[in-house]
Amino acid sequence: MKKPLLFALFSALVLTLSASALPALAGTVAEPVAKFVIDQRTYWVRGEPRQMDVAPFIENGRTYVPVRYLGYALGVPESGIGWDQAERKATLTKDGTTVELVVGQSSYRVNGQERGMDVAPLLKDGRVFLPARFVAEALGYKVTWEPYFRQVVVLTPGYEVSMDQARAGTLQPPPGAVAPTGFIDRYGYSWGFPYQAKRIDFRIGSRYATVTRPDGSTYQLDLGTECVVVTKPITDRSIIRKYPEVYPEGTYVVMPEDSEYTTAFYIPFIPVARAFGVPEQNIVWDGEHLAVFGYYGDVRNYCVMTPGSKEIVCLVVPSKADPNGKGPVVGTGHLYFPLSVKDGVPMLGVNSVNDFSALLFAPMGAPGLINATGGGSFDYETGTAFILVKGPARQ
Repeated sequence: MKKPLLFALFSALVLTLSASALPALAGTVAEPVAKFVIDQRTYWVRGEPRQMDVAPFIENGRTYVPVRYLGYALGVPESGIGWDQAERKATLTKDGTTVELVVGQSSYRVNGQERGMDVAPLLKDGRVFLPARFVAEALGYKVTWEPYFRQVVVLTPGYEVSMDQARAGTLQPPPGAVAPTGFIDRYGYSWGFPYQAKRIDFRIGSRYATVTRPDGSTYQLDLGTECVVVTKPITDRSIIRKYPEVYPEGTYVVMPEDSEYTTAFYIPFIPVARAFGVPEQNIVWDGEHLAVFGYYGDVRNYCVMTPGSKEIVCLVVPSKADPNGKGPVVGTGHLYFPLSVKDGVPMLGVNSVNDFSALLFAPMGAPGLINATGGGSFDYETGTAFILVKGPARQ
């Protein structure tokens, strides 16, 4: 960013807060369990492809998935899935929970207790369909919709990040979150975690990246999903179509001209942050919000982001060494590119500028999350990108 993300919050203060605390969050990162793609008969369960005899679809602006295969994806045994032709009722039973759905009725039952839906199950191609959220939540899971990739993703159960708490400055670190242990200043405060990677290289369409350690050795990092390019039609015509061997179908997404997106190489955030040295306990992903803790030398400081938005909500608790410190303050910053999600994995953009530098490294030598300055870039012609550490921020 043109000026340090968190440093700018001190000069553009939005709200001064008391240090009152709410109960801490519980849990860590929500992991993808299953994925259904609109108009595709292949679905995925924990990364493994399986086949259906029908495909999910969109009708009247709603996404519909087959209830039977959703049940399979959530671990419902064959014996736990029933269909009553006379009553047109589907039943799913798992671990003592029974869900009953009737075609055409906008209510369903969980262990005999009636609940409401804003849509009714329907029968198509011999299968019962409905939005996945109702069944998944009844069985203890969470469902997200990824519009740009036309995917329904089911996530492991867990906590939810409260944006109300984030904006109020009372969002607490998750259990086990680690305080920074990098550079120690003359007051005895730690600023940033030591960097554990010198550079990471990515390739379009690959879910693996090459990590170079500070000592020069390398290893392969599983990103959890493939890197993709998100672009607009003008760039699609001038760049993507110019290099068809670099950008085969499925490696890029073309957005409408009026979307917030500008061309960027999108990379999964969480494994990259971990590889550079952010403790996994400091990263929170609930399927709808991404939060990272440990900025400016204090484990309580955070940045919270929402898919589809460039806004970052940040808390800064000034160090006692800051002569102007007036207590915790909250404000907003902005990413260059909107946070995106693919296969249930939050992703950040890289181009000639990149959002990883703003979130991970110490801009212009100011205290950051990692005790290093960094950068990165995206090479259109080769479909490759990299993020690197330029050097320690403070020694």
